[in-house]
Order: sequence, then structure tokens, then C-alpha cells
Amino acid sequence: MTRGPDLSAGGPATFGMRLLIFSLSVLFVGGLVGYGITRQRLGPDFVVTVPPVFFGSTAALLITGYFLETAWQRLRRGVVVPASVLLRLSVLSALLFLIVQIPAMAQLLSEHRTAVATGNPLLGFVFFLVLLHALHVLGGLAALTVVVARSVRRSLNPDQDGAAVRLSARYWHFLDAVWVVMFGVFLLG
Repeated sequence: MTRGPDLSAGGPATFGMRLLIFSLSVLFVGGLVGYGITRQRLGPDFVVTVPPVFFGSTAALLITGYFLETAWQRLRRGVVVPASVLLRLSVLSALLFLIVQIPAMAQLLSEHRTAVATGNPLLGFVFFLVLLHALHVLGGLAALTVVVARSVRRSLNPDQDGAAVRLSARYWHFLDAVWVVMFGVFLLG
């Protein structure tokens, strides 16, 4: 009998997730510090306007985290069917986040070209950080899709699938936190 990866609370997968989240935190903090330094050097005359659809994508991202956390809580209690439905809903809301981000990214890129001509590189930072975040959402969505595919092939099992759902929820909460902080920094600065 082959065993799957150890996803227990203190296992290597949990350690790996913590290491990933720590590493990505350093990356995003570094990006925001770079944004802040550039913002400070440019002075108050240079403005960053974020696309209004970012408010909608923020809601979609936070809803994804809610669905995942609720799925994990239900699965932990052995309530399998609602957990499977919540996992599928989390995939849909993550896809909605990405779909909303595409036109917003195009708008940022277009505005960046104009801003650079006036000596304002801030939208480049915003575009880079938003793109970096969206790529990590794609990675989280890929992992989540694997868990959902398992739930389609067979009923979810708290012992076999619980840790994967828990780790997905943790990763998504990290993505939520990063997005809220980034979005807040862009709105304030």
C-alpha cells in the first residue's frame, strides 16, 4: 500500500506551506517597500489611481477564502457534502477574481505607458505587484482544482482530504491578507 504525502498538522507539507508563505511574504513586503520608497521620492504630485473593478475582485478573493475556510471547518466535522459544494464554489469565485483582474491589468498597463512618459513609474510597481499576486492566485487555484477533482471522482474523506483543504485555506488566507494590504497601500498612496 502506497502512502500519500504527510499532510498532518506538523508534517513536512505544513512546514513547506509555512516556508512558502514566509518566502512570499518577504517578496511582497520587498515589493511594497520599493513602491513606498519610490512613492516617497516622487512626492505628492504623482498619483496612483487603481481601477475601480479592484473592489469587485477584492470581494471575489475574500469570498474564496470564506468558502475554503468554511469547507475546511465542515470537512473537519465530517460534513462532507456541503464541504464539496463549498470547494467548488471557491474555485468559481477564484476564477471570478482572475476574470475581473484581466481588464484591470490591461487598464493599468495602458495607464502605465502614459505615466512613464510623465516620469511616474508608480503604476509599474502596481502592475508588477498585482501581476505577481495574480500568478500566485493561479498557483493556488491549480492546487485547489486538484482537491476539487478528487471530490468529483470520489466523496471527500476528512482523513485523506482534510489536510489538503486546510493547507489550501491557509494559503488562500495569505493571498487575502496580501491583497488587502497591497490594495490598501495603493488606495492610500
